[in-house]
Amino acid sequence: NGLITELDMKVWEQVCQTLQDWIKSGHKVIPISVNVSRTTMLQPDFTENCRRLKRQYEIPDGYLELEFTEGVIVENHDIFRGIVRGLQEHGFSCAMDDFGAEQSSLNILKDIPMNVLKFDRRFFERGEYEERGRAVVACMLNLAETLKMETVAEGVEDMELVDMLREMGCDFIQGYVYARPMPAGDYREFMERFLAGQREK
Repeated sequence: NGLITELDMKVWEQVCQTLQDWIKSGHKVIPISVNVSRTTMLQPDFTENCRRLKRQYEIPDGYLELEFTEGVIVENHDIFRGIVRGLQEHGFSCAMDDFGAEQSSLNILKDIPMNVLKFDRRFFERGEYEERGRAVVACMLNLAETLKMETVAEGVEDMELVDMLREMGCDFIQGYVYARPMPAGDYREFMERFLAGQREK
């Protein structure tokens, strides 16, 4: 019924407001990623609405990342290429979310200059095809490096896998091994403790 578009923009504005508050209060800020639905992405004013909110809340370039699922990109290949270019020209980062979950296409990586490639958690599931999955990830990490894309492993739950991914060259690791989803206030405290630990090292 179209309500997803209103919800997407509400979440997007909340992220911008939160970033603005943290920046003005002098906190160390790292980029925040926001998922975008297919319906919202195809709205004629989608890119302009993103730019408007970024300007309104005075968010510097590089702090906002939009995540698009692999299926959405495949279904709207030509349209999506123009959207990505328009967003990147105005300081947004664009990520391909859940890569490998659906109809993966290397043509997407060739034709659309995404900034970030996020590997679906199913690559890392234990079982009969565990080694094959990790071999695929190793190859894709090398390809992403050549294409100058940052990489993220999703759904990681144990330190053994963290160590392996680090050795393979994965840039970022996301999952319960570090933290579960949490409210913004708890996240702020979590990051302060993390950064304090980094300074001590």
